[in-house]
Amino acid sequence: MPGPNPPATLQDPQPGPQASPQPGANGREAPPRPPAIHPTAIVHPDATIGDGASIGPYCIVEAGASIGEGTVLDGHAWVYERSAIGRDCRLFPGAVVGTPPQDLSYRGEPTRAVVGDGVRIHEYATVHRASGEGNETV
Repeated sequence: MPGPNPPATLQDPQPGPQASPQPGANGREAPPRPPAIHPTAIVHPDATIGDGASIGPYCIVEAGASIGEGTVLDGHAWVYERSAIGRDCRLFPGAVVGTPPQDLSYRGEPTRAVVGDGVRIHEYATVHRASGEGNETV
């Protein structure tokens, strides 16, 4: 005979806030939620973190990186300089975005990695920047 509580199930957390603002108690738009940054995370002061974003334990967000509204970085995720993560994305543990390209012709020229809205990058995946000055990995 089953006990009073149903068995627990694991579910992916839903991405951050809804695309359309939800009204507050007074019928007006609810105020934006500030980002939640774990005390062990390292976030450069020149990084841009969107409202309602969540930066988990031991994450690193470098100077010039941007994290969109409602995006979740799970523990140990790393976002390198000149990288942009869209809204309502999720980087699972150990995901890395914006490392220099593996192209042997790359000589340090400025390039970027851009991740669109609603993207999920799973455990230990790497997204490298483009090679060739001014180019982007999208």
